Amino acid sequence: MTDFLKAAKSYFDIGYTCIPLVMDGNGLPKKPISNGWSSLAHDWDAIQRLSWHEAKGLGLVLGEASDNLAAVDIDDVHLAQHVHEVLLREYQVPPRMMWTARHRLHVFCREPSPSRSTAFTIAWRGQDIGIELKSTGTQVATWPSPGYTVAHAGKPWPFTLDATWGEIARCAGLQRGSRDQSGGNYPSPWQDFVPKDQRNKAIYREAHQLRESGVPLKTTFEFLKWRFDNAYEQGDIEWQELERTIQSAYVKGVIQDKIGPTEL
Repeated sequence: MTDFLKAAKSYFDIGYTCIPLVMDGNGLPKKPISNGWSSLAHDWDAIQRLSWHEAKGLGLVLGEASDNLAAVDIDDVHLAQHVHEVLLREYQVPPRMMWTARHRLHVFCREPSPSRSTAFTIAWRGQDIGIELKSTGTQVATWPSPGYTVAHAGKPWPFTLDATWGEIARCAGLQRGSRDQSGGNYPSPWQDFVPKDQRNKAIYREAHQLRESGVPLKTTFEFLKWRFDNAYEQGDIEWQELERTIQSAYVKGVIQDKIGPTEL
C-alpha cells in the first residue's frame, strides 16, 4: 500500500504542501478529503493531522502554501503528448511535468508571486481544448497517486503562469483562445439542469448577470449556492471552487456572447 503521508513529507521538505485525496465520481484520485484544504498552510503538524488513513491519492496544493508553485493543466491527450515532446526537444532545461491518470499533462512553474487561477480554450487540430492556469486556491493530484507518473523530473520553471503558458504556446505553435472570464462558448444561464462539463462556465455567466443587475456579492453567493445544490450535477467538484469562479465574475473583465462583448 502506498504511504501517502511519507510522500507528503518528501514534498514538504522541498517546500510543497500536500493533502490526502479520495476517489471522485469518475473513480480517479482527485477529490480532497478536507473541505478546508484551500486554507492549509505549509505546516507539517497541521498536514500530518489530516485524514491520511483514508487517502487514495496525493494532492499538491498550489500557490502560497507551496512557495508559489503553479501549473499549466493541458486537458487533451494528444495535445499533452505534443507539448511534452516539444518542451523536451526545444529546451536544455525543460520544466517539471507530470502525466495525469487520464494521460493529460501538468507543466509546473514557481512564480515570483502567486497569480490568479484562470481557464480558457484553444483551437487545435479542429478541436476546442481546455487549458487551466492553476495557482492559489487550487490543487492537482500528483505522484504517487494511482495513474500519475513523472513526465520530466526537472525543476519548475521560475516564470509566471502567463509566461510559462506563453513559452508552451510559442514552442508548440498554439494560440491562446478565449479565457473563461472573457470568451464565448458559454452555456445558457438559468438552465433547469447544469451538467458537469458546464458547471464552471454556467455559474460564471449567472454570477455575471447578477453582478450586472447590481446584486451584492454576498447575496449572489447565497443564491448560487442554492442553484448549485438544486440545479447543478453533483460530484467531482467542491462548492469552494465555484465560489472562486463567482468571485472572478465580480472582478473587472469582459464576457462575450453572440451579440458581442459586454464590459463587466
